[in-house]
Amino acid sequence: MPPAPPPKRIQAGYAREAKAKLLRKPNYTPPSAKPLVPKKNRTAPPPPTKLPPAAAPEATQTAPDIASLPYYIQRVRPSGQLPVYHDVKAGKTLRQTRIRKVFGDARALRDELKAFLGIEKDKDCAVSAVTGHIVLKGHWRNEVDRFLVAKGF
Repeated sequence: MPPAPPPKRIQAGYAREAKAKLLRKPNYTPPSAKPLVPKKNRTAPPPPTKLPPAAAPEATQTAPDIASLPYYIQRVRPSGQLPVYHDVKAGKTLRQTRIRKVFGDARALRDELKAFLGIEKDKDCAVSAVTGHIVLKGHWRNEVDRFLVAKGF
């Protein structure tokens, strides 16, 4: 078994001593005090080449109409991420995916998710009666994110 590291206060003392030792050297000048002298053989990098503009997306592609769906999922405020989370419970043996901030008909979203993910059992994809969260058995975050983005959320 390796020896335990010294306490933080001792480590900080080592750092102060090392810095003081560097400052005591007669030929040492801190990096901020060194003059910036360009090297003689150094050339400037070539300017970036201009690429042709990317083609504009076709007008035929339209975002799905969120208003026609019976449910709505609100994004998380400061970051703008979708409210889809991984949970690990019961000694890291129970893995769940939780979808929060579902407004409207959460059961309709549950049914669409079950069809998209290929989940057959009702207990593997359930709506919490208390919180209104949709709880999926297993880690499905990437797939659920893709599904919700395809729906327009």
